[in-house]
Amino acid sequence: MTQPLRELLDDAVAGVEPGSRDPVASVMGRHRAARRRRVVAGAVACVLAVAAAGGALAASRHTVNRPLPPVGVVPAEPPTPRVVDGVIVAGALRLPIPDGWRVTARGSGEQCPPWDNEVMIHRVGAADCSTSSIRVSAVRTNAYPVGSILEAPGDDVFTPLPLFTLRGGEPALVGEHAFTTSQTTMVLPWSRVEVDFYLDGPASRAIVDTITTEPTGSGRLNLPASVRSADFTRPDASGKFTLASHGRITDAATIGKVTSLLRDQRKVVSPEDACAAPDDPGALLIADAFIVVTLGEDCQEAFSDQGGRVKLSDSAVRELTRLFGIEVR
Repeated sequence: MTQPLRELLDDAVAGVEPGSRDPVASVMGRHRAARRRRVVAGAVACVLAVAAAGGALAASRHTVNRPLPPVGVVPAEPPTPRVVDGVIVAGALRLPIPDGWRVTARGSGEQCPPWDNEVMIHRVGAADCSTSSIRVSAVRTNAYPVGSILEAPGDDVFTPLPLFTLRGGEPALVGEHAFTTSQTTMVLPWSRVEVDFYLDGPASRAIVDTITTEPTGSGRLNLPASVRSADFTRPDASGKFTLASHGRITDAATIGKVTSLLRDQRKVVSPEDACAAPDDPGALLIADAFIVVTLGEDCQEAFSDQGGRVKLSDSAVRELTRLFGIEVR
């Protein structure tokens, strides 16, 4: 029965030609082609990966090699205040003379005459210019309004007072009880200008709101090349200044770490982005320069009286606090 079956099968496939005369060779050929496609695809993927890595490396090198922002600078000499077209101009300060006010001329015999390097204005018809005037003068010493911790033994421990950001971006320091008494002092460290308001608080504040500035001190923090000692005072967790929230260092190595940390801050705050406001908590760092640190919830920046204003990260503030040996409780 085997032979007839064999013959039937042969008859059934008679005339049927295989798709390939050598099916094994055909299968092997397809295998090699698929392998070549995988190799080519792998090579392309490798090239793309290398290109991507190269781009990332180039971007990284670009970031590292990007030039540092310039250090902020302030004028070597204070300006001479002058009046230009009804506006008091002194450094970056522009204070429009209010309607009904006039400039007090020196040598005119009037009460409260101005001194050298200052402009004084007062209300026309005012009975007493000592309580109805504004004096704009050049600042020749680095003397700024500061607070202090009264219970500090021996040397004073200074604390920061409210910091204003005037229209245009110039930082301004104001004295204690500013705009609540009949006299308010405001100092613009970058312009090296002082403005004394002999007015009641609301009137003084209204005139401050008319001031504009054109600051030139922006940049990285400008610090002295050599610092002998450094003090840092910041509020504690309750917002108060205490002896425990103050630190002083004289060790050269630690001072070097502090100044390096400050110099390494690269995020310069532009005048239009400056955000410090009087209600923001602040800290004061004195290291042969006067550095005010704003610690607001939405504004954390530092400016130096010698020029420069930068953003400070939380880690930078923590490291400053640690270097000065302060534990914030």
